[in-house]
Amino acid sequence: MLAVAVPVVSAAPAKNETAARVSYTGDGPKSPRKPAGDWVELASPTPASHGREIITVDGRYVQLRIDAHEGRPVVKNVRVVYADGKQRVVRIGRALAGKRATALVELSGAQLDHVVIQTDRRSKGTYTVQGAPVSNGVASR
Repeated sequence: MLAVAVPVVSAAPAKNETAARVSYTGDGPKSPRKPAGDWVELASPTPASHGREIITVDGRYVQLRIDAHEGRPVVKNVRVVYADGKQRVVRIGRALAGKRATALVELSGAQLDHVVIQTDRRSKGTYTVQGAPVSNGVASR
């Protein structure tokens, strides 16, 4: 006799889903103003109280963007570590709030290994990290 187990697949949404819904009336939450271009999320909302966050990155990026998600996180600096072992530290030294709720870091487009975000542990708030990938020269819509 042969017994076969068949996995059950459900289309129900996860109970811990955090994605925002699209409003048909236009009354939904306002999304933050973004520079032109496609951004890839490298780190979801992270508490500044962590102090130091290491983000593993696999890819080539021309720019990093650190955005305040909630509150006023204070970002001290960003260390970019390339796949070839070279490192670069960019000093930010300010709270991400108001008109200056975003910090941009220009990159060379070389292969990244990881990024280290250093924050003030006493600051309240969370931040997100996104990257602008190197363009591959293929048009997209």
